[in-house]
Amino acid sequence: MPRRYFDFEPGFYYHIFNRSKTRNTIFLESSDYQRFYDNLVRFQDDFKNLVMVKAFCIMPNHFHLLVYLDPGVDKNVDTLIPNFMLKIQMSYAKYFNAKYSTPGSIREWRYKIKKITDDSYMWAIVNYIQKNSEKHLGIPYTQRKYRSDIKIDNSYEEVLSQIEDYILEI
Repeated sequence: MPRRYFDFEPGFYYHIFNRSKTRNTIFLESSDYQRFYDNLVRFQDDFKNLVMVKAFCIMPNHFHLLVYLDPGVDKNVDTLIPNFMLKIQMSYAKYFNAKYSTPGSIREWRYKIKKITDDSYMWAIVNYIQKNSEKHLGIPYTQRKYRSDIKIDNSYEEVLSQIEDYILEI
C-alpha cells in the first residue's frame, strides 16, 4: 500500500481515524480492545514519545486518536506518524488474523488524518473523540471503557491543560 504524502509539522496535533475496510467489527472481545490499547502504549514508547497519543476512542469497527508530534522533532518528520500508524495497525491486524483465522480481513485498512490548526477545531475533535460512543453505540461516554479519560465537561482551558499533560500510560 503506497504512502500518501501529508505535510506533518512538529508541535501540532493530528486527528487520526480509521475503520475496517469492510466496516466489519474488528474489536470483538475485551482482549482485542486491550491488545490495540497495549500497542498504542508500546509503540508510543518505541517512538521515544516523539509521537504522543493524547486522546483516543476505540469502537467496535473503528478508532479515533488525537496524536501530538513533539516540537523537538528535527528529522524524519514526515515518516514518524506514518511509521507509528503502520506499526500499530499491522501489529493488530496480525494479531486479529491469527486469533480469528481470517487472513487478510483487516490488513488493508487505511487511516485518515487531519491536522488541527486552531483551538475551536481542537475543542470539537476532543469532544467528538470522547463522545463517539454516544453517537455510534448510544452509550454515555462516561460509561465507555475504551476511551481516554479527559473531562470534557470542564472549561476549554482545563481541557487543553489536561490534553497537554496527558501521555498515554498503562
